[in-house]
Amino acid sequence: MQLLTTFLQHFSKQRLASMPERLSRKLFEPVSIMPLALFRLVYGGVLVLFALRYFYYDRIFRNYIAPKLLFPMVSWLPRLPGDWMYLPFVGLLLGAVGIFLGWRFRVNVWLFCVSWFYIFVIDVSVYNNHYYLILLLAILLGVTESHRFLSLDARRNPTLRSETVPYWQLFLFQFQVFVLYFYGGLSKLHVKWLDGTIMTSLVSAFVEHRVLGFLALPSVVMLWTYCGLLFDLLVGFFLFWKPTRKWALWSCVGFHLFNEWILFAPHATRAPIGIFPMMGVALCFVFLDRHALLSFFLRLKRGLDNVLRQMGVLIPVYDRSEMKPLLLPNNSEGRWRPWILAFVGVYMVIQVGLPLRKYMFPDHLWTREGFLFAWTMKMSTYSKRNFIQFTVKDELSGFSWQVDVREHLTYLQYQKICHTPYMAWLYAGYLSDLYAQNKDLQYAWKLRRQTGLPDPQVYVTESGVSLHSFTTQPLISPDVDLAHETYSYWRHNAWILLRE
Repeated sequence: MQLLTTFLQHFSKQRLASMPERLSRKLFEPVSIMPLALFRLVYGGVLVLFALRYFYYDRIFRNYIAPKLLFPMVSWLPRLPGDWMYLPFVGLLLGAVGIFLGWRFRVNVWLFCVSWFYIFVIDVSVYNNHYYLILLLAILLGVTESHRFLSLDARRNPTLRSETVPYWQLFLFQFQVFVLYFYGGLSKLHVKWLDGTIMTSLVSAFVEHRVLGFLALPSVVMLWTYCGLLFDLLVGFFLFWKPTRKWALWSCVGFHLFNEWILFAPHATRAPIGIFPMMGVALCFVFLDRHALLSFFLRLKRGLDNVLRQMGVLIPVYDRSEMKPLLLPNNSEGRWRPWILAFVGVYMVIQVGLPLRKYMFPDHLWTREGFLFAWTMKMSTYSKRNFIQFTVKDELSGFSWQVDVREHLTYLQYQKICHTPYMAWLYAGYLSDLYAQNKDLQYAWKLRRQTGLPDPQVYVTESGVSLHSFTTQPLISPDVDLAHETYSYWRHNAWILLRE
């Protein structure tokens, strides 16, 4: 018995010692490129439509040119002047077309990345988790080789064509899907999700619906609450485990179609969920193997052949013999292997660590500290009666003004600034600079510099936020000159008041 125990301990130590080598060998194992290429096609096609909607609905002018100010994620980032703001959106559209077609792929995918990165960070008031996901997926496409199959580049240059890629290229997308769902589930481990408050708010639009009214029943609400929680927490594991992968994929498709067609459909009178359901369905491709994909397309082709044959069009019939075995070439990435492993490791550490930043802050759902890049999806339900009032004071002249916020902000910006302290901090700096140029204050600018008195002070004299149907409470301290405060991304800002 002791000999067996010693052997098992030695065996476990050997396996543990060889784990890095086995993981490295697994990551560089050739796999079919087809799932990655199909994802690129769907992703590019969705983004072409996404970019065209900005032009068709004139969102560029309404959201990025017409507003008097934007709220960048990094305070020093400037907005392009006037119609120059159309430039990144042109780059966005051209890059999306290039991704879809696989034409001049490297140039176009990084054109898309740079354009979308600028659009993404220039205004935090339109931040959304699926916008962040779009950026991450574009970066991953930029460092992988999905353009070697089903692309114009591969057609134009046959030597580029390949039927395989190293597994690490597919794994990065699979890992990103896991992070997306798992951290979405962790965010739902909140008392207001567990007691059904948030889901009740999400389905409140169905109370009077003739057909879907049952979705607002308390028992159904609790069922969806815990189904959503368990789905997010577990589906990533089931996708990686081959015996459960098929059912996990079908549940992903059903989940996203339910969100798109029912929960966040136009008749629900809620803010639309955007392109996230389409992205979620597209990401299912990266978990499919070559055999499953070819089987699906052969069945689809047979069905199309039967339809065409009934119309009098003769099409040759193909069978499973078309599915030739995949030829796996020798791996030739030896000299790049350490760099690739380093990139994969760093990317995984960032994606695992960054969403945890929100737990550094007390009551992060209330303070909105650490909410960026945290996959906190549909967890904040705010009252539309939230309000905020800014007052500008100047100690040197004795002047004081109450600011009409709606003169400077759009409706969307006003709704967001009421419950986002970071936006209020940026706006306070804007007001201080604006009122320093006031004609009643210009005469004193020399004296201001001589005495060392600061520019006009900005106070949030009133603020009221109702989150998760709680009573309205102030969010920002009225005693702090917000224009001359600092904002920390890594620790709680004392001028943000906590809930009582």
